[in-house]
Amino acid sequence: MTPEHLHLVLNHLPIVGLAVAVLPLLAGLIARNRAWQLCGLMLALVSTLSVPLVVWSGEQAHDRYDEGVVAPFIDADGKHWMHVHGSRVERGVKVYYAEAAFAALALGAAWKKPQWASMASALTLAVAIGALGVGVWIADAGGKIRRPDFRGPAATVPTAEPASSEGASGHRH
Repeated sequence: MTPEHLHLVLNHLPIVGLAVAVLPLLAGLIARNRAWQLCGLMLALVSTLSVPLVVWSGEQAHDRYDEGVVAPFIDADGKHWMHVHGSRVERGVKVYYAEAAFAALALGAAWKKPQWASMASALTLAVAIGALGVGVWIADAGGKIRRPDFRGPAATVPTAEPASSEGASGHRH
């Protein structure tokens, strides 16, 4: 399996896994059900622990692009989005690592200091929601590398990543 294929297989784990983890975590906090909270925390931890492998496989795929192995399959717009995707990963991956740390600490709190478990779970839930937003932001650029239909109606490559999709520049998204 090539790094590109591995990356395509794994890149959904952090986002989908964390989205699934939010459900029992939220339900457990609302219902004050410790078992559900623990289930959500474990799912959050496992899904965020997949991030280093996702990042590694993406870096390996990018190296193969630089070597010219996959370059013929990526157009100019795709090249732009590959760089945007990599930049977003560099800026956003720390949120996933923070989520892993919060989930691990919350699991530890549930074991050692049960009175702190709900507060730790609530903090973990807040970071998880933030990480999901970051993950979608990263994935948005990643999907545009090889999928022109994800790029929207604009046919030109922006010179820089826009700060907002609105504005007087007339730039369309």
